[in-house]
Amino acid sequence: MYHSIFASEVIELEGNIEENNIKILAALNKFAEGSVKFSKKTKGFKYHYTNPWYSRYSFDIYLGEFAKRDNVSIIRIEAPKYGMEKSFRNYFKEELQKKDAMGVGSATTTTPEDKIEKLEKNLISYLRD
Repeated sequence: MYHSIFASEVIELEGNIEENNIKILAALNKFAEGSVKFSKKTKGFKYHYTNPWYSRYSFDIYLGEFAKRDNVSIIRIEAPKYGMEKSFRNYFKEELQKKDAMGVGSATTTTPEDKIEKLEKNLISYLRD
């Protein structure tokens, strides 16, 4: 299957890559209802998350280590339509920077359902174009 990339976004994420892997997978599964899968085609990154062919949305998320800084990961977000990658970026920024059980991170008043609904609305608007 041929897959074109029309838009991408890169963000940095503080923390250990293995911990970030768990956080990203949890955030994606929350949105994609457990249908996220790992791919061996990592393009030089350590992890690659993608969705099944029958999924409503198309995305490729890569997670790798930032060579110039310790304890920092890089997330590359790829999407087939311009703007979708920004929706995923905003979702990740909100979801991955919220307060964890130890009180680390920033507090958020947005519920997980609101964040997912906002992401879905944004992605659907790009699918209509």
